[in-house]
Amino acid sequence: MNVQETKLLNGVRLITIERPQTPTVAIKVYVRAGSRYDSNRLGIAHLLEHLLFKGTKNRSTREIYAVIEQVGGEIGANTAKEYTCFHTVLPSQHFEVGLEVLADLLINPLLDKKAFWEEKAITLEEIRRTQDRTSVIFDIFSRTLWRKHPLRHSILGDLEDLKDMSHEEVVSFYRQRYTTGNVVIVLCGNLKHDDVRELVAEKLADFPQGEELRPRRRGSPSR
Repeated sequence: MNVQETKLLNGVRLITIERPQTPTVAIKVYVRAGSRYDSNRLGIAHLLEHLLFKGTKNRSTREIYAVIEQVGGEIGANTAKEYTCFHTVLPSQHFEVGLEVLADLLINPLLDKKAFWEEKAITLEEIRRTQDRTSVIFDIFSRTLWRKHPLRHSILGDLEDLKDMSHEEVVSFYRQRYTTGNVVIVLCGNLKHDDVRELVAEKLADFPQGEELRPRRRGSPSR
């Protein structure tokens, strides 16, 4: 596999992985906006991930999924400790469709206040259900291993913090973290780096400018 990396003029990092034998293209956009950056509102990164799928200035939620599914693709996202990832996989000849939808999702979100309250209720219920699952052991392990480090917190967040979280706080988090310096886009499939570089730069040209916000250096994670 031929792997190439370029830093676009606006600060976004582009990585391509050439796999000529595959009939599909996978696109992933990583944003340095994982749960370790939740700050004083645990769960804000995860809630924002949900909210970004509730419509853009150009598409409704249904249209976001329909555009991808009509060409035989799929789209989704997940929040991790270090980042939030938005991804799509679709036939090679339609990769520009996937790129367009992901760009729209990240650059033009409505961040609607009504949708915020709806997603907040869904997330609160998700946390309650998780308490009864065996996967809760991973959260217990993290809280035991790291006493003060932000990696100790659950990605889903905290019930009390989510109850008190405001729409304005989520919008502020988006504006702070979803900037060019915090973004890496990866394309993997039957493509050439030089052939897609200008197209990616064009689609992400309106991404909000900003420097890379690295995590603050701390002492031992176990403290």
